[in-house]
Amino acid sequence: MSASAAPKRLVGDGNAGARLEWMWVTRAELAARARTSGDSFLHLLEREDLATIRDPRRRESWLLGRLLAKELIQERLGLSVAVSSIAIHSRDGAGRAVRPWAMLDGRPLPLCLSIAHTDRSVAAACVGAPVTVGVDLTPVGALGSGAAPLWFSGAERAWCAGEGEVVGALRRAALWAVKEAGYKATNRGEAFAPRRYEVRQNAGGQPTLTVAAATAPVQTDVWVTERDGEIAAVVIARGKDMR
Repeated sequence: MSASAAPKRLVGDGNAGARLEWMWVTRAELAARARTSGDSFLHLLEREDLATIRDPRRRESWLLGRLLAKELIQERLGLSVAVSSIAIHSRDGAGRAVRPWAMLDGRPLPLCLSIAHTDRSVAAACVGAPVTVGVDLTPVGALGSGAAPLWFSGAERAWCAGEGEVVGALRRAALWAVKEAGYKATNRGEAFAPRRYEVRQNAGGQPTLTVAAATAPVQTDVWVTERDGEIAAVVIARGKDMR
C-alpha cells in the first residue's frame, strides 16, 4: 500500500492492458460545484431515477457521484457537449443494481464506470470496455479488529496484526477497500462475499488481488492510496467473463 496526498486526477496503465482514469475529491468541493449548476447536469432519464430516492443523504451522494463521473467522462473523451447529454445508468431493465454504464444521445459509450462515496469524499473511475473497474473508499478505523476473523483470510489477518493497532487499522481499511473494489470490478450479479477476494502483497510490497472460484481466469491490477484518514482502492479486471 502506498500513502500519498493523492492528486485530484490519477491515470494508470496496468497489466490488464487498460488505461485507468479516476478522480477523488471532497464532498464539500463537489457540492459547491453542484450548487452552482443545480440539477442541470442531469439527463432526463436520470431525473426519473433521482425521483425514486427519498433519503436526503442518499440523494446527495447519488447526485455528487453522477456529477463527478460525468466530469471524468467528459475529460477522458474530450467531449464538448453538455454533461446533461450524458446519462449514467446503474439499474438493468428489471430494476436490479448493475455496474454503472453511460450513454450519449442514446448510444452506449465504450467505457466501464465505478463510483464510490463516504461522508467526506467521492470517487469515480473509468476504463475502456471490455475491461472493468471498481473503486471504493473506506475510512481508516471503519473496521475494528473484531471484524478480521469474519472477512479476512489467515494471511490477511496476520498482515493486519503485525505492527500494532494504528498500522492494523490502516491495513484493515486497505484490505476492505480492495475487496470492495474487486467485487465491483468482477461481480456478475452475485452477492458480495469478502473472503472470495484474497489480497496479498507482492515482492515489492504492492497489493495484488486473487478472485476465488471465478468461472474463468481474471487478471487484475490494484491501486491503493491514503489521504486524510481514508483509503481509496481501484481495481481493474480483464477476463472473458468480464463485461
